[in-house]
Amino acid sequence: MAAADMAADGSSIPPSVSAKRSRVVAWLRGTNNAMPESLRDLIEDQRQRNERLVSWLQLVIAFFVGLVYFGAPRAALDEHSWSIGLPLLAVYVIFAIVRLQLAATRRMSATVEVASILLDVALVMGFIWATHIENAQPAVSYLKSPAVLYLFIIIALRTITHAPWQVLLAGGASLAGWMWLLFYAVSRDGAEHLVTSDMGVYETSLAVHFGAEMDKMFAILGVTILLAFVSARARLIMLNSLTDQNTATRLSQFFEPEIAKDIKETLVLMEPGQGRNVDCAAMFIDVKGFTGIAASQSPAEVLDLLARYHRLVVPIIHANHGSVSSYVGDGILATFGAFEGYQDTYAADALRTAEQTIEVFRRWQSEREARQLPPLGIGIGIESGPVIVGIVGEGSRLQYTVIGTAVNYASKFQSHTRKDNVTGVASHACYELAQRQGYTPAMKLDIDRDARVRGVGGQLDIVIFP
Repeated sequence: MAAADMAADGSSIPPSVSAKRSRVVAWLRGTNNAMPESLRDLIEDQRQRNERLVSWLQLVIAFFVGLVYFGAPRAALDEHSWSIGLPLLAVYVIFAIVRLQLAATRRMSATVEVASILLDVALVMGFIWATHIENAQPAVSYLKSPAVLYLFIIIALRTITHAPWQVLLAGGASLAGWMWLLFYAVSRDGAEHLVTSDMGVYETSLAVHFGAEMDKMFAILGVTILLAFVSARARLIMLNSLTDQNTATRLSQFFEPEIAKDIKETLVLMEPGQGRNVDCAAMFIDVKGFTGIAASQSPAEVLDLLARYHRLVVPIIHANHGSVSSYVGDGILATFGAFEGYQDTYAADALRTAEQTIEVFRRWQSEREARQLPPLGIGIGIESGPVIVGIVGEGSRLQYTVIGTAVNYASKFQSHTRKDNVTGVASHACYELAQRQGYTPAMKLDIDRDARVRGVGGQLDIVIFP
């Protein structure tokens, strides 16, 4: 039903009851239907890793159980005694290996998890139960076996999965198993006279004290409930962590890797006004003729054209250790050396990027001409020098930005490419710095002495990319 679930007798269940039931089931299973698909994948991947860890720990437990059981000195079996230990341990190890393979291939199912928990409990119960046969003692003798402590390990093991239902199942199975062992022991022929209410007799003989057995069962129950809540709490923390990780991963698509790294690793609250001084190269890239083409095309066609343009240019910037600081329409502001790494080659990296971008753009233009599409040009402005890399905005909307004379001049140089009808302009000082940093021009560059660039005071020498 849409408004309410149906009970077994066909009557409707109030929505409030159904919602509470759903929350309980979700808590036990550790699921949330409102999670986005990407987060579900992260949680499932974490679950499979947890299950692999459980499988490895099961093999470790089997090793130590076998070491203690078969390695410790004990009385030899008589002709009427037999051991269940070896076949039970062999089955357990085989199942743990199969379980490990299923988890490694992301095929671990709830059925296998339930079977694994029951087998964990069965292993401990089997070893406890078999002791009275192997030692030819009354069944009540196994009630004093220290192996009961392994049940707490089995229950605690399930907290690794961050699934409360697994902890509850392990604890419930342990409690039921111990109750069965107690019932089996006191129901054997001749066991009635071994039941006592005297704690002294219980501690010095094979006598059964129901108060002591109740203490064991309450301990199992208490540990189970406590660890189930611990597991639920740990799962909540894990979900919050994975949610933050998923959010950070998605947000990092809107930032350059270096900026995203700064945001993730910062240990202080990011606030407007934070920044640092650094020497870097700034580059403005603009598409000539884009405004006219955009006016005659649909929004989808304009965005597709921008996407093609970015797919051509941005990988070149990244390949030369640059970062895209901002997109403004068809304009791109890139910086080189503004973040950690490659701060000794930033000018050379910027000029190499300009050359490679011009070559790629020319090939793209040839393809467009062959398809009789409107022509596009490119204009690049480059300048190097000290800048401020910092955070601007107000509390609800922050942005990383690069501020400084180098950025302003790069913008003016880019505008100057239209005046001289060239593809790129850089200051001669930036060019000389790039040469000192290992840059060798791959194309013929011209030097314009005492040039006047609008917006830049006085005259200066510039290098022109044809």
